[in-house]
Amino acid sequence: MISKDKIKQNKINGITLISLVITIILLIILAGIGINLSIGENGLFNKAKQAKEKYNETKAKEKLEVVLAEALVEKETNTSYNSEYFLDNLLTSEDMSVNLSTVTVNNYNFLIDREKLIVLENLGESNIKIESEIKEYLGKDGNNKYRVNALMTIQSNIEIESIKIINPDETIIELAVNNKEILKDITIELDQKYKIEVKTKNGKTHTRFFIEKSEEKIRNLEEFLEFRDKVNSGLTYEGKTLQLVTDLDLSSICGKEKGSFEPIGNGEWFMGIFEGNNHSIKNIFINELANYNGLFGFIDSSEIRNLVLDEGNINNGTNTGGICGYASNSTIFNCINNVEINGTTRMAGGITAEANSSTIEQCSNLKPITGTHSIGGMSGFLIDSTVINSYNIGNIITRDSGGGYSQYVAGGIVGQISKKSGNTTILNCYNIGEIYGKTHTGGIAGFAYQGNNHIINNCYSVGNITGGNKYAIAGTGSFSLDNNYWLESCGVSSGSSRGNTNAEPKSESEIKALVSTLGEEYIKDGKKIDKDGNIVDSKDDKGNIIYINNGYPILKWQIRQ
Repeated sequence: MISKDKIKQNKINGITLISLVITIILLIILAGIGINLSIGENGLFNKAKQAKEKYNETKAKEKLEVVLAEALVEKETNTSYNSEYFLDNLLTSEDMSVNLSTVTVNNYNFLIDREKLIVLENLGESNIKIESEIKEYLGKDGNNKYRVNALMTIQSNIEIESIKIINPDETIIELAVNNKEILKDITIELDQKYKIEVKTKNGKTHTRFFIEKSEEKIRNLEEFLEFRDKVNSGLTYEGKTLQLVTDLDLSSICGKEKGSFEPIGNGEWFMGIFEGNNHSIKNIFINELANYNGLFGFIDSSEIRNLVLDEGNINNGTNTGGICGYASNSTIFNCINNVEINGTTRMAGGITAEANSSTIEQCSNLKPITGTHSIGGMSGFLIDSTVINSYNIGNIITRDSGGGYSQYVAGGIVGQISKKSGNTTILNCYNIGEIYGKTHTGGIAGFAYQGNNHIINNCYSVGNITGGNKYAIAGTGSFSLDNNYWLESCGVSSGSSRGNTNAEPKSESEIKALVSTLGEEYIKDGKKIDKDGNIVDSKDDKGNIIYINNGYPILKWQIRQ
């Protein structure tokens, strides 16, 4: 194992080569040697220049090797070390740029082995700089590859004579240039390697490789806001995956004094993948009378995964959600809303206000949700969608805003279900929160338009239910119910108004004993997974069982985190 003392020792610089060469030159000149021997092509001054360049390259390599050694120490001692995120962050923190396995240090390029953390090859001075800025996402091409229209910028510190851009299919774009910078609009495929040959007017040809990666990292609040602003300017990020690699705190940019956070996709669509890596975004604050409020406004053909929205408030507006306002043809997976939501008018939900042909899976809402029409723990309004393996513990409350709505609907999982073309399915979900709906109230679903046979299976609700037209599992509408249960003291006497009313009232102790009956996705409260992967009792230091749901059945994924 490389020690940190050894790393520090590597940073100590000896007498520089260039100083020694200059000293020799001065001694030669003082000795009377002809000046032509010093300034010719093979003269000492030229050799001194070459020595200086070599010295600078050597020092750049040494600087890189020190950082790689630091990364190696972390890899060998830190169990949470991630070669991609940690190494990239460490290199960029030392003012080095990274493109896959090529690292640029003080204007010199080096090829590294990312696993062994060593320098493989010196690629020479980085006279050529290549950057791209995506202008438009174009969807998939005939090869099933995502394409983008990008502005490519190629810069050199020596005037450029010509450029060849060699595409992955070996076709070539040739450009005649008479400048140190060229800007070229180009259509490129994500994750494909483009070879770029730049000939400069000193007769040299520089070969570089360029890849527009389908994955981008969000390492800080500044990069997060830059991503948000790009989406809101019309960039869809179709085919891109955004990796959140740190927790974020929004309190410096929004709040009662600073104003509202502008959602991602505020009037525009986000169409990529947002991977939260179980990080949290804290202290969101929205207080706008606008449509589709939430962390995301509009998402389409998108995925939002493994994200915690923690602390803060989302208030006012129509279609108000925690994770997003409106989801179309999208998946929201393993997301937690821990933010109180207070919608002014219709549709509010902990995960999304409205979902169309979408899936909400392994999600939870932990805070109260208030609104006027179609309020639910997971979603206020569902169209041909699925909610699976999810739960709500926040209170769900409708209020009369005087807006003229005939139905003030509330449900522990979903407020209202539309008929549209297909069925909506709610599977393996439970509700703990109290529910109040002025006209239609259900422990799992508040109301569904007739005409479809919506499915609710393997669910239970134990929260108190008050208001008009109270139903323990599903309110007015057409439902197919199988293996659903409610707490007999929750304030209702009926499982569902229509359809198969296979929903049974149970006592508290009976519901707590329903683990095997509810199905394999459930597990007994007070359990955890040990280091060997076995399910065992979850106990504190004194041997007492630790419950996370007051003894009621929980979903298996809750103890996998």
